[in-house]
Amino acid sequence: MDRIWPGLKKIAIDYAVAEPAAERGHLAVIPGHFDWDDVGDFASLTKLINHGRKNDLAVLGPRARVLTDAASGILVSQTSRVISLVGVKDIIVVDTDDALLVTTVEHAQRVKGVVESLKLTGRGDVL
Repeated sequence: MDRIWPGLKKIAIDYAVAEPAAERGHLAVIPGHFDWDDVGDFASLTKLINHGRKNDLAVLGPRARVLTDAASGILVSQTSRVISLVGVKDIIVVDTDDALLVTTVEHAQRVKGVVESLKLTGRGDVL
């Protein structure tokens, strides 16, 4: 896994597996009755964790220490530093030992551009 995974092309499973299999007639569809959410960014993760409640703050991380007052969105923390969020709506905060990301739900899809920029400038070590 550690040897092969980093060299694989980053592509969605539908394009890499499902569509080529369907073209060759190797795909079966079985009806199912279950909830589904295509978690593709922090905005969708926030919605899922908060069960659709827009005025809540979702907190992920076993060591997260958060003080909040009238804040909504998501905080993902891998550190034990105290993070205070006051009066911010639809915020996304990702706190790691070597990087900090702060954006909003509205701009969540733009995080992909930050990732590409870090790779291009040789700073992919923080990803």
